[in-house]
Amino acid sequence: MSTGKMSPQESIQLIGAVIEEAKTRFEENGFIYVFWGLFVAVIALTQFVLLYNEFYAINWYPYLAIPFGLLFTFLYYRRKRQNRPANQISSILSKTWVVLALNKMLLGFFFAPLLGENLSPVILILLAIGILVSGIALKSNVLILSSVAINLAGIACFRVDWLYQPLVLSASSFFAVMLPGLYLFMKSKNKLAKSPLRSA
Repeated sequence: MSTGKMSPQESIQLIGAVIEEAKTRFEENGFIYVFWGLFVAVIALTQFVLLYNEFYAINWYPYLAIPFGLLFTFLYYRRKRQNRPANQISSILSKTWVVLALNKMLLGFFFAPLLGENLSPVILILLAIGILVSGIALKSNVLILSSVAINLAGIACFRVDWLYQPLVLSASSFFAVMLPGLYLFMKSKNKLAKSPLRSA
């Protein structure tokens, strides 16, 4: 790349390349969406089974696995960061997801009695916001549509009996997090090889 002053056209091309690189990295990390989609789907389904069989006192125990999922995610991204430095867009998205994850954990572990039957809907709406921000930043229609679906599920969940709310969470995680993540993961194999900054 030339060290002289860039023209406006070159600046626009560079910005476009940075956005495209962020998309490529994110789509490569679609694996994490597959992981979390399946992980939360299984946890919520396990909670439903416990509730359905009237194990009310321990129905929240499956969520104790969440910190292990967060640790796995942290180690996964740390390893990826060693291979590639993060750009501004991926950095913003990472921080957004950290804030949302911390808020969801605080709500789940410390404010569940206060929220009562409204916990699952609130968690779903926070999840929808995170996916919407990612979808808009990366211009991904798949993520934007997923966020709309999760948001609608969250709003509908306010009207669902508390016993069946974990099923809504499980289905939302599987269909609107895991499946889009799988789509992005598969699509990224071609895009990663053609990344616009690789030749820069």
